[in-house]
Amino acid sequence: MGSQELTVSLPEGFAFLGLDETGSTSDHARAIAENWFATHEDALWIWTNNQTKGRGRRGRTWISSAGNLTATLLMSPKCTASKAAELSFVSALAVADLLGEFANYDQIKLKWPNDVLLTDKKIAGILLESAGTSTNPVDWVSIGVGVNLVTHPADTPYLATSLKDYYADQNDERLPPHPILALEVLANRFDTWLSIWRDSGFSAIKDSWLDRAKGLGEPIVVNLSDKKCHGVFVGLDQTGALILDTPDGNRQTISAGEVHFGPPA
Repeated sequence: MGSQELTVSLPEGFAFLGLDETGSTSDHARAIAENWFATHEDALWIWTNNQTKGRGRRGRTWISSAGNLTATLLMSPKCTASKAAELSFVSALAVADLLGEFANYDQIKLKWPNDVLLTDKKIAGILLESAGTSTNPVDWVSIGVGVNLVTHPADTPYLATSLKDYYADQNDERLPPHPILALEVLANRFDTWLSIWRDSGFSAIKDSWLDRAKGLGEPIVVNLSDKKCHGVFVGLDQTGALILDTPDGNRQTISAGEVHFGPPA
C-alpha cells in the first residue's frame, strides 16, 4: 500500500491522501484519525484506486474495482454524535450533485438512510462512523463514499448500476469521469452542502433531501433488526429518522432499518 502523488483541486480546508491500494479507506481513516487531528486542522479526503476489503452498512462487503470512486472524508465537525449523524444526509446530497454532473438529475433519487439511486438502481452508498462519547463532541467522523462509475457489484439483493451501464442503456457515447475528477466535484459539492448545514441547520438539509427522496408518500416495507414493518413513508423527523404511517392509523418513527419500496409481498 503506497501513496500516490496526484494533483487534486479541493476546497479550502480539505487535504488529500491518495493510496495505490488499501483494504478500506474507512479503516485507514480510523487508523490515522488521532494522529491526523493532533497536527492538522484540515479535513482529509482519503482516496484509493483499488479497495480490497470495503465495508458497507451492517457489516456488508463493499466491492469496488479500479475506476470507481472510493473515498473517505475524515473530519472533526466539533459536534455530538447525534448531530454528526446528519452528515450522512449532507453527503447524500453531495453525491447526488456529483452524479447530476454526469447523468440526468431527474433520474437520481435518494434512498433512506444513505444510498443514492440512478434509474431506481443503487449506484452509490455512504458509510458514516465516528469516535467519541454520546454527550461530548465526537473526536472525529469518517464518511465513506463509494460510487459505481465503471462497474457495480453482481449478485446483490437489490438492483445496482454504474455510470458506464447507465450510458450504455441511454445509448450515450460518453465515458464515465476519472475517479479523481469525480472526487473533485464531490468535494466541492460537499463543501457547499456542509456550509448550508452549518449556517441553516438540519432543517434545510432535510427539506432538500426529501425533494430527492425515493418512495416519499408511497408504501414501503422496513426491515428492522427483529421484525418488518410497513406503511406509507411520510417524511423525516428532526433527527433524520424515517416517519411511517402504519395501516393501523399510528405513526412510527424508525431510526435504523432497511427500506424496500412497495407494499408487503
